[in-house]
Amino acid sequence: MTSQDFVKGIERYYGAYGNEYKREVVEHFMRRFDDDKVAAIYEQVLLYFSDQYGKVPDVAAIKRIIDEHEDDIKVKTGEIYQIGQDVFRGDDRIGHYDGGTFIPDLGPIQGTKLLAEYVAEFTPVAPNPERYVEFLGKHDIAIGSNLSDIKQIEDKS
Repeated sequence: MTSQDFVKGIERYYGAYGNEYKREVVEHFMRRFDDDKVAAIYEQVLLYFSDQYGKVPDVAAIKRIIDEHEDDIKVKTGEIYQIGQDVFRGDDRIGHYDGGTFIPDLGPIQGTKLLAEYVAEFTPVAPNPERYVEFLGKHDIAIGSNLSDIKQIEDKS
């Protein structure tokens, strides 16, 4: 969803912005986000901004919703985020931190030939969430991506 689509959707749902400048400012504000994030923000605005007072959400209202529902937006866009010591991508827990060390959840590759490849690649260096997700993606294992189908893992050895 583009920033223009966002504004059009908001106006279809809440009514037209009475002020063209306000409409332009909202559209400009939304341009800072990629299309997937704009779509996730749009969903959160529809869920948490009531039209009971006949108002159209302005930048301040949209920013408040983004701040208050940041984790929900990250889940929808498949971003990596942390809650406490646990690390997630989308809805999926991908590991945790023990002290300052990232410990990946090896469940998706347990019992497959990928486990040995993972150990060979990551034993010399400390893994981080981004490299782990990159490793899984390289092998067509989609973790926490709500934008694509989750593929089943098969041991092809």
